[in-house]
Amino acid sequence: MLINNKHITLLDCTLRDGGYYTNWDFPSALVEKYLSAVNTLPIDYVELGYRSLDTSSYHGEYNYLPRYVLQRSRQLCPNKKIAIMINLKEVDENSVVPLLGNLSPYVDLVRFATKPEDTSKAVKIARIAKEHGLETAVNIMYMSTWVENPEFAKSLKGAEQYVDNIMMVDSYGSVYPNQIADCIYKIRQQYNGKIGFHGHNNIELSFANSLAAIAAGIDSIDATMTGMGRGAGNLRTELLLTYCAKYDDSISLNQLMDTIEDFELLRQRYGWGTNLPYMISGCNSLPQKDIMEWITKKRYSASSIVRRLQSHIKPSNHENIYHNLPLTNKEEYTTMLIGGGDSVCTHIHAILELIACQTGKVQLIFSSSKHLHLFDSVDNTVQRYIYMVGIEGKRLEKQLSSLRCSDTLVVSRQDPDMDIYIPPEATTQTYSLPLQNDDCSLSDSPLYASVKIAEYLGAESMLLLGYDGYDADIQSDKFNMMEETQSVIDHFANKNQMCSLLPTKYHNLKEKSIYSLLAL
Repeated sequence: MLINNKHITLLDCTLRDGGYYTNWDFPSALVEKYLSAVNTLPIDYVELGYRSLDTSSYHGEYNYLPRYVLQRSRQLCPNKKIAIMINLKEVDENSVVPLLGNLSPYVDLVRFATKPEDTSKAVKIARIAKEHGLETAVNIMYMSTWVENPEFAKSLKGAEQYVDNIMMVDSYGSVYPNQIADCIYKIRQQYNGKIGFHGHNNIELSFANSLAAIAAGIDSIDATMTGMGRGAGNLRTELLLTYCAKYDDSISLNQLMDTIEDFELLRQRYGWGTNLPYMISGCNSLPQKDIMEWITKKRYSASSIVRRLQSHIKPSNHENIYHNLPLTNKEEYTTMLIGGGDSVCTHIHAILELIACQTGKVQLIFSSSKHLHLFDSVDNTVQRYIYMVGIEGKRLEKQLSSLRCSDTLVVSRQDPDMDIYIPPEATTQTYSLPLQNDDCSLSDSPLYASVKIAEYLGAESMLLLGYDGYDADIQSDKFNMMEETQSVIDHFANKNQMCSLLPTKYHNLKEKSIYSLLAL
């Protein structure tokens, strides 16, 4: 690709960086069309994804790149070089060898993503890849922090023997065009190989930064179709090609249209691109991982996310405005956790019958207010607890007629800078769950909080209703919620007696039919 009479190597990493939204699963038809388009465009390399070791959670085929995927990609894109990425934090000099074995028929380039402080390790492992006959690159992340940490560059002295390209990665999307040349200079002082740039678009500077990097003498650029990439996304491949087409009549943008339309449909579904939270993270070099999780789970309002980010910059003195949840007498209760699954509606008559036939006291703990109205008829002696997180109060507000004065709303204020909306009519019956010493990463999960409420109230066993799970072909936000709920179930598997009385797709969970209990 010619820019300003210089050949710039263009690497398209849509499937790798975009996989953060799809969990590295892509429809076969989309991939075939994408690779066919790449094969005809002035793109030099296509990066297919990560090649990873086994992990404890599900990721799709473009996170592992089985040999059949590499072989198929080579057949669909024979005119281009194929790249893969290995996350350096997952491997060492021994465990990386199986990931590199027998790649050379299908893969040309392997890139290693590394923190600046681990650059020397990356160079050592790149040497192993070089011995396997592969081109190598080291993607050094967190570019905006290099000013405070310039010493890492010394690890690059003589690295051109084993590393063909050093990629400067603006992980936070927070670098400005006038900083690019200085970053390149830091690398050039120690390293005589090629240098490239990978930009993120938090403050919408990925294109400007890429042009600044080209003007400053870099050799390669990363981009993705429609900017699909982690968090706010990346430089758009189609934008860079449009810019180049001004100077090169041989570039046909018509070849882009079909595959761009496919990725635009994905964008409507997953919603990558910058917004105010990503802009704040970009301007202040804050990690994008948490923001992406907050946004995709749709659990918190945008204003809450903004407030949370601002607390990183200027810590707040937000105080807990609710009293701790009062303890009940440690009597024997039948405790039921009510989830949001459709099975609650399907089996509501059986659920109400089961509640009615209990000889002891019953406490219902709702992980959301979705099905609260279905339980209007339960006896007033049945205690009802509703867990409130983020914008759950907005949902509750729509069915305030189902809220009784004896109901208890419970909030888990793990993070006081994340707003929890409580309907004004319900503030007097809202309490905090005292989890101050609970640092579990799952603590804002509705199921996690429901179990902790049950434990706090003295329950030793819990009956789960409405924790259905989802089918395999689900949207990213629902997949994330299912994965989170499964993690909660696994977390408590050996600590509590939990049993699902309705059909569930979750594993590691005891099951029993609600109807077997009613037949006695």
